[in-house]
Amino acid sequence: MWHKIEHYIVQQQLLQYGERVLLALSGGPDSVALAHCLLQLADKYRWQLGAVHVNHRMRPGEAERDEEFVRRLCQEWNIPLYVEKLEQPPGSEEAARVARYRVFEQLLNQGGWDKIALGHHQDDQAETLFWHLLRGSGLDGLAGMAARRGKFIRPLLAVNRAEILAYLKKNDLQWCVDSSNLLPIYTRNRIRQVIFPFLEREIQPALRKHLARTAELLRDELELLEKVTDQYWQETVLYQNEMEIVLDLKSLQTLPAALQRRLIRRAWREFTAAEHPLSWAKTEGVRRLLEKDGSASWRLKADLEAVKDYTKLVLRRRSVPVKEETVSEEWYLSLPGQIQLPDGTVIQAQVVQQPGELGPAGRELIYLWVPPEGELLVRYRRPGDRFRPAGAPGSKKLKEWMIDKKIPRSERERIPLVLLGEDIVWVVGWQAGHNPCRKSPGGRWVALLQRPGSCGTICKYE
Repeated sequence: MWHKIEHYIVQQQLLQYGERVLLALSGGPDSVALAHCLLQLADKYRWQLGAVHVNHRMRPGEAERDEEFVRRLCQEWNIPLYVEKLEQPPGSEEAARVARYRVFEQLLNQGGWDKIALGHHQDDQAETLFWHLLRGSGLDGLAGMAARRGKFIRPLLAVNRAEILAYLKKNDLQWCVDSSNLLPIYTRNRIRQVIFPFLEREIQPALRKHLARTAELLRDELELLEKVTDQYWQETVLYQNEMEIVLDLKSLQTLPAALQRRLIRRAWREFTAAEHPLSWAKTEGVRRLLEKDGSASWRLKADLEAVKDYTKLVLRRRSVPVKEETVSEEWYLSLPGQIQLPDGTVIQAQVVQQPGELGPAGRELIYLWVPPEGELLVRYRRPGDRFRPAGAPGSKKLKEWMIDKKIPRSERERIPLVLLGEDIVWVVGWQAGHNPCRKSPGGRWVALLQRPGSCGTICKYE
């Protein structure tokens, strides 16, 4: 069997010559067979092997037995071993899996190991595909487990459970039995013990083999589609940072539904680093935003939302709304000086000799002539505000100007305004206003700058 696994490792490029490989060693038949196979190949490829065992403390008596078995096995085979005992038993199999992978990630992040080898085999692959089929999953789920995902590899996907057990018996190898794998309360166990035997007996004797092969074919299709998605991702993404990802709306709207879904889920994955993909319902909720007129939003998590405006689709951290009492507040801006608004935005004033001294004027930097008695005031929008943009012949309602500029409704209350007297001289991050005191005697030039906060940022990539 190890010849078959060797061929698979080389074919899939799972390991390179001289790499350090950490084995996820539970003590069960799959992990013992994996460790023994890689041990046979280690000298040939100069691999350095280590092992990690996670004691979840979920099965009193058995958990300690498994740990002791793994310790003896690694001592006998001269494999360095890391043992992690969880302080509290996880509440479910899924929670145990998450805790286990957290330990694996910590060991990888500490350095010294190139890959972690997992013991999933073809039967596991068949069960994974079938389970995702029952859940109505898309291609990502139906493609099953990847032979390689980052630093995690699965060499045993080349073989099935029967081959593994035959290999263990042939080599007189011992292993531990996890009694939880026999309990019918878990869905995977029912698939393995009840549903598959029935289907193999009544319909297709080679069911598991065919399902595993289908997963492999779909995995190849998925990799091709991922390359296509990468291409459109580069063309569609306008901007991204730790607070938001901005996609071009027109580009998204012209794409087929399948690519829209993949790009939306790609944005979710990149923004959240979540292992699980965005659900079908939430993905479709975001897609429906693309069809709406004007601005709209869709909550994805408690702290994350998708916002569609006239030209962009934005995935962003949910902002703290401006409180009513904040709307009525106002802050005087000294010359020179700066203020920090409740959302973290900083507005700074500097006295300069002439316009352009700090760089060309734009949305985040304007130059203003301020008379000796002039005072700068910062506040948020209020009913009845009027605004005259620089160079415009007259003023109009600020609300109408914002609608014309296609500023999303959700943003309008969060954009600060700078006033000189009663006149709005800057819609911060968007537009300089008419300078009412330009070149009045005794005045001075002032540069107004915005430093990033949560407001006004959407304009940067229009």
